[in-house]
Amino acid sequence: KIALTKPDVPSDPVHDPSSERTTPYPNPVKDLLHFKGLKEGVSYELKIYSVNGKLVVNTELVRGQNVAIGKLSSGKYFIVLTGGDTGQKQKFSIIKL
Repeated sequence: KIALTKPDVPSDPVHDPSSERTTPYPNPVKDLLHFKGLKEGVSYELKIYSVNGKLVVNTELVRGQNVAIGKLSSGKYFIVLTGGDTGQKQKFSIIKL
């Protein structure tokens, strides 16, 4: 006989906070950049680089904060987000309109 069992999976993975990925939005962005999936009570280091590698934004970020990038020129940018609790680096690219 073979016994089949279900793995331990949350019944609603869409609302499982531990499975949330950090994501910048909207992308493309015009003025205010938001981040989905930041942990409550954790401070993040946010760095935004131009395609030429120039650091154009260097700031601290916490859940619920937005980043005003309206003054940046239109084009592609790279984001490095470092989590304060683990020091883990996450990398993203965005398009500034």
